[in-house]
Amino acid sequence: MIFTKHNNHPVVSIIILLYNQLDKTKKCLQSILDTVDIEYELILINNNSVDGTKQFLNNIYGAKKVNNQTNLGFGGGCNQGAKIASGKYLLFLNNDTEVNKDTVPALLKIIENKDDIGVVGGKIVFPDGTLQEAGNKIFPNGSCKGYGRLESPEKPEYNYLREVDFVSGALLLTPKELFIKLDMFDKAYYPAYYEDVDYCMKVIDSGLKVYYQPESYIIHHEHGSSNKEKAQKLMIRNRDILLSKWKRKISYPNKKLRILFVEDNMPCLHFGSGFPRANNILNRLLELGYDVTFFPISDQTKYQPITSEFQQKGAEMIYATDGIRHFEEFISRRANYYDVLLVSRPHNISKVAVAKKYGPNIKIIYDAEAIFAMRQIEMAKVLGKPLSRKKEKILIEEETKLTNGVDLVLSVSKNEANIFFENTTKDVEVLGFELEPKPTPNRFNNRKGLLFVGTIRPNEPNEDSLLYFAKEIMPKLDYDLYIVGNNMSQKVFDLASDKIKVIGKVDNLEYWYNTCRVFIIPTRFAAGIPYKYYEASACGIPSVVSCLIGKQLSGLESIDMLIGKDCNDFIEKTKQLYRSETLWNTIRNGAIKKIHNECSHKNYVNKISQSINKVLFCETEIIFENNEL
Repeated sequence: MIFTKHNNHPVVSIIILLYNQLDKTKKCLQSILDTVDIEYELILINNNSVDGTKQFLNNIYGAKKVNNQTNLGFGGGCNQGAKIASGKYLLFLNNDTEVNKDTVPALLKIIENKDDIGVVGGKIVFPDGTLQEAGNKIFPNGSCKGYGRLESPEKPEYNYLREVDFVSGALLLTPKELFIKLDMFDKAYYPAYYEDVDYCMKVIDSGLKVYYQPESYIIHHEHGSSNKEKAQKLMIRNRDILLSKWKRKISYPNKKLRILFVEDNMPCLHFGSGFPRANNILNRLLELGYDVTFFPISDQTKYQPITSEFQQKGAEMIYATDGIRHFEEFISRRANYYDVLLVSRPHNISKVAVAKKYGPNIKIIYDAEAIFAMRQIEMAKVLGKPLSRKKEKILIEEETKLTNGVDLVLSVSKNEANIFFENTTKDVEVLGFELEPKPTPNRFNNRKGLLFVGTIRPNEPNEDSLLYFAKEIMPKLDYDLYIVGNNMSQKVFDLASDKIKVIGKVDNLEYWYNTCRVFIIPTRFAAGIPYKYYEASACGIPSVVSCLIGKQLSGLESIDMLIGKDCNDFIEKTKQLYRSETLWNTIRNGAIKKIHNECSHKNYVNKISQSINKVLFCETEIIFENNEL
């Protein structure tokens, strides 16, 4: 005897149609019993099997069972199961499949959190480990093909959440109410094949979407319950039925804008150095509903959890599985596929220029999170070896002219946008940062210490600023300094003392923003604008910044920051901000207001949408009106 999990109020009704193949049925049921740990009911529909299935069902307790006297076909049997189901969702599952612990929860996670989903299916894998399908495509002639058939199921292109034309009835989850409303599976396809395609078309026609969820997967013994030759004949006949109903819908599918985003690495927040900006842009592109591929051109490590998080948001994240993916090879395989290529960092512009060869109509947008020549110029001044005006001009021209082949430049600030205007003929738009003010609750008297936050690498601005601060400024201050962030500098580790605490990387910065009293940015050479200032300000900790940073931020002295014009002035401003509660509150409130005015979600998303429409259609589009999202 086999006892199944019985529940009077199931979330999911698992409906399995049985027609012979008893050995496979046993394996399927055992996999459910062993792995599925949610509130479910099991509905077994025996379509007049002749191999002992009926006798086997007599030994199963806790399931709903139906023994048909005739074979009602796939659609008829599944409809029969749906009518007696008690669950909010119906999961149609072939009896020649084996599930795992993630199969059902992963489907539920998506359908319960997205209001626009009518159907969700998962990854289907052959017993030999190759892919059967990762969602399916319908062609104008009615033929269908599973994405990735016979390829490795680990490849990145098959491991992100996305809309598809249909998912197989071997693993298909849909709300019961919707299934009944859309008249269930069409009996015209009796005895089998294309019922799942037809149902997904009905779902899409109703205004809902069909999704592929890669975190859900099953092993499937394809055509295990039918004769292969007979199956092919049925498919051909039923394809014609499908075309008679849906030819126009299949021939003119809705197409999303396709964007290829090229960066050095995965957009991990703890990398700093512009990667938080890439992270934010990628999130907003997905929010706008674009079909986005993220291609890390230098380091294709599958950093976690960031890669999986973006895959579950719907981004195709390219990473190395069997060797690095070279950009030209990648883009050549997707010739004329993408509408827009968004590229960051000057050294990548020349690497992606080849995209025009494989897609002459592709538009290229360069995101200039900084003009790197400005960093080199400022660094030379710090080292006491300032460059000549002529050399400075040459460095800036060399970098800005790299954009001659692009269609639009996104600059991080008005100051740097003006430099592009002066040195190129390209369109330039300003795209700053997006942040929502979320001030931490501690007040002035409940805080102590100075705070520095940032990724620290040898010979880069953060390392230099900390070494300078520790040597020139800290000896004249009586406060502790907390250095928080991913630290790769031994010189900074060596600063650790009773007064200087080198904390390193942390998972959550909120504690530090809520505990420390004054944020410091003693940067001596850099380009762009510092994200760390905006993040600290949004969290309600006021800043003392170097003269360089004040200029980059167009900061208002004594309103949204204090600016240390030199070493002694930085010391004095730090003491003032640390000691005066009135000044502290003034700067805190002014910085929060600055974030609110400059970094709103609405303006940021609008700017990205307008920029993309500008290069595609030479026009702008307003996404938000009346200050409502």
